Order: sequence, then structure tokens, then C-alpha cells
Amino acid sequence: LRMAVEEPAEFCIDTRVLLGLRSAFARATRQSPSSVDLSCARVVARRLARRLAGSVHIDYDIAVPAALGAVAAPPGPGATLAALQAVTVEELTTIVNEELAGAGSAALVQVTEKAEPSVEVVAQTTPRAAVALAAPGRSLHLFCLALALALPAAR
Repeated sequence: LRMAVEEPAEFCIDTRVLLGLRSAFARATRQSPSSVDLSCARVVARRLARRLAGSVHIDYDIAVPAALGAVAAPPGPGATLAALQAVTVEELTTIVNEELAGAGSAALVQVTEKAEPSVEVVAQTTPRAAVALAAPGRSLHLFCLALALALPAAR
């Protein structure tokens, strides 16, 4: 995910920004902010047509349960993937700016690029799934108790 921001170097180290980003990505997928792991890196500056002065690249993973029986459970991996695929850069811009303000940050962003997530099932000892919306080379990971666990919604 790429965003245009005013101060890229400061943006990536501001704890309020990181909290706001976690909340934004969680909100876009109806997951908990604590399930979001992200990294922020400044992109080499280039001239932008808008007033924003630079850009950052955001990689993130969202850990979601592979199988849940609870009525009030967050969406599973298939629904989370669908939400990531459906959200537009304009919607992400709005969500991110609202969540940054909610976290106490004055930063404003414009989402300029969104990569298509991919899915990979990996065995793990705890039933979690992680979903990544990131640049090419990163993938959407769905963790489950066993490799044989069927996740028809994630196919």
C-alpha cells in the first residue's frame, strides 16, 4: 500500500500514526487493531502533483481466526480477503484519515496505490490466520491448525 504524506520520515516513526494505521486497516476488514502488524517505510521522494510532499509504503498483516464458532466473532479469512479486495483507494484514504485523527495525529494521507493480496495456507500450532495487503512479494497468509484444514472461502 502506498500513501502520499507531508513528512514521510516523521510519519513512519510517529506512534500515533502507527496506532491510527492499525485501527484503519482493522476497521476496513472488521478485525481488531491488536491483530494488525505493520511496517512503514519512506519511499524515495519524487515530485507529486498534489500538496503532499512524499510517500510511504505500508506492509501489513492481519491475524484472523481460521475457524470460529462464536456468534460475535470477527470475519474469517475469506471475508477478510474479500474486504481487502473490495475497498477502494478512495475509501482507504477516508478511513485512514479518520483513524489517524482518532489516534490524535494531525497527519493527512492520500492512498495512491493498493496491491492485490494473495493467499497462502501454512500450518501453525495456534488457530490464527494472517492477511497481508502489501506490495508484490508479500503474501496473504492463512494460518491453521493443520495443512489439511479446508478453508473454502479463501480459495
